[in-house]
Amino acid sequence: MNQYLKISSFFWVLLLPLFLKAQFDPSLMASLSKLPSEQRERLVRQYGIEQGSNTTNEETDSSITVTSNENSTQSLGVEEKESVLDILSELEEMIIKDITNLEIELLELESELSDQEFESKSFEAEKDALKKSKNLLRKIKNFQFEEMERKTENLKDSFHKNILKPFGYDLFSGSQNQPLMIDAPIPADYRLGSGDLIEIQLFGQRNQSYTLEISREGIIRFPEIGPINVFEGGTKFIDFKNLLKQKITDQLGAGVQSSITLGAFRSINVFLLGEVKKQGILKVSSMASVVDALLGSKGIKETGSVRKIQLNRSGEVIATIDLYDLLLRGDTSSAKSLEPGDVIFVPMIKGQVSVSGSVRRPAKYELLGTESLSEVLSFAGGLGERGVNSDINLERLDEDFYPTFKSLNLVLDKDFKIRGGDLLRVNSAVTNVRNKISIVGAIEKTGDYEWKEGLELSDLITDRLDFSSDIDLQYGLIERKSDNEKIICVSFIPSEIFLGESIPLFPRDKVYFFNKSSREENLESLISDLRLQAKYGEYAKLVRITGPVHFPGEYPFTDLMSVNDLIRAAGGTKDSAFLIDAEITRMVIESNEIATVKHIRVNQEALIENNVTQSFKLQAYDVLSIKPIPFW
Repeated sequence: MNQYLKISSFFWVLLLPLFLKAQFDPSLMASLSKLPSEQRERLVRQYGIEQGSNTTNEETDSSITVTSNENSTQSLGVEEKESVLDILSELEEMIIKDITNLEIELLELESELSDQEFESKSFEAEKDALKKSKNLLRKIKNFQFEEMERKTENLKDSFHKNILKPFGYDLFSGSQNQPLMIDAPIPADYRLGSGDLIEIQLFGQRNQSYTLEISREGIIRFPEIGPINVFEGGTKFIDFKNLLKQKITDQLGAGVQSSITLGAFRSINVFLLGEVKKQGILKVSSMASVVDALLGSKGIKETGSVRKIQLNRSGEVIATIDLYDLLLRGDTSSAKSLEPGDVIFVPMIKGQVSVSGSVRRPAKYELLGTESLSEVLSFAGGLGERGVNSDINLERLDEDFYPTFKSLNLVLDKDFKIRGGDLLRVNSAVTNVRNKISIVGAIEKTGDYEWKEGLELSDLITDRLDFSSDIDLQYGLIERKSDNEKIICVSFIPSEIFLGESIPLFPRDKVYFFNKSSREENLESLISDLRLQAKYGEYAKLVRITGPVHFPGEYPFTDLMSVNDLIRAAGGTKDSAFLIDAEITRMVIESNEIATVKHIRVNQEALIENNVTQSFKLQAYDVLSIKPIPFW
């Protein structure tokens, strides 16, 4: 924040006059238009001025938009929607206007005065102002770079921090700060307490009903029997029920039958402490469990453990609840019932493992300290459909807190112990399909096909109707990957597919068909890949053709490629082509590693269509120049 305060005070003092001019002065454009074209173009290129427009600050579209934090915005004394970068961009724009005005003013003076008059005046004030403005512009650029660097680091940290969410805490995302209403059958071990309502229905020789509340002393007052100690036979409801039935029979006779049940459950107070979102006393139903109480509150913080929740009663830990039993298996057996004065304590989480990659539920999972690789992956729902059990990466800090890497196999290392802080990633199966053939371009049957042993192009293209109406029947191309992943190209003539010509296909081949109007769209990516794979001492497998052909430009080089093959790839010659003579420009690297260029004349015989025996063989990097007919 101190840095931003310094920037603010520095700029507001020096640039206050410029802020009074919040947009381009129209006279700036008028003055610019009066300058000679060479000087005008220099200023436009140097300061990025858009000619013919009155660009205001409001119209300026910054290439980077970031929202500053509240503290930074307040420290700069601007509206919250403005960021540091926005302000720096405005300052940069106004400084550029000032510099441009000063330079135009000097250029106009130079053009109006003679050389002797101009040299006699030093114009120190204007030059000094211009120098200060340029220095200020450099400082603004530095501040912009520092601010963008800071924003980039913040985004990077935020990305790494939030890429995986801790598992289990979204259970409380819909929790409200009020006790849950319990509407369930009375459990056999329910313990009665002060405030419970007992509903008694007498029938047979008597037909009466009573609703009696248990007093603080544990007494109910039955009108015709008198005070009864609820806990005389025990604290459980079933014990009291049997006791009361016996007293009714003894006091009112065997002819009086009774139905005894509980009315509204009493409310009890329990304590929520530790890493919970709201600590303090919580009023819940006497039927509530630890899970019910947590759901009825605002839940657990992400710093709290969901696997070591303690239930304290009378100063002792009577149960430890692991919510993973509930979340992963639906097991509620550990959800103990609460009693008045119980303390639910959520300790700080101790260890977590991050599980990412091809698993069904990527997240951060809490560890108790004894989990194995197979157990942790079961927390994550197991491997995804494309997860590879033999390709699991583990990153762990060693004793010196340096990251170390280990490759694991789920079958062989299923009992490998996972520690807190580990980063576990399950890799997916490779996406490169090995037995696939792709067909693209001017053909109806584009798409991917299964490769089988002995497959030929005629097995996939079985009818002339498979071709589109504008297909070029004289040139097709196959992009093929060699064993060392190098791209090699093979050309073919589509019209010969149905003439018995054998065109075998190999795994991962990509077959190109071209139309009669364009080549560039299909070949752009392939040509780029051929350039990238060329290494030191190698020529990129490309050739070029220029002159009166339908599609001049670069083409993939194929083995034993002839002059006619290249002319055919370019769509053939135009009627203006001079086919008596042509030229090949070839680069040759001599033994002393000096590149020399040779010009090789191509005679008429080598240019005759389909004259295979006389065709001139090309090399990579060759340029074939077809000449036009003189005075065409």
